[in-house]
Amino acid sequence: MPDDSELHDLHDGGRPTARLIAFVVLLIVLVWFGVANRGEVKVSFIVVHSKVRLIYALAVAAVLGALIDRLATLVRRRR
Repeated sequence: MPDDSELHDLHDGGRPTARLIAFVVLLIVLVWFGVANRGEVKVSFIVVHSKVRLIYALAVAAVLGALIDRLATLVRRRR
């Protein structure tokens, strides 16, 4: 359960903060992006061939890209 300080971050005298507005705008854009990319595409990866919705292929690619970025950052920091 959020404490009072976290609740005050969400609004300032009843008005939404810039962070809340940015979150809502980002959410709307992501939902629109998902709806716009509902079509199926053929995906071939090494020996696996499949038909998936484009939004799922993009989401998997984004997550894998973020994970590879984090791993590369960790490797560079250890050197």
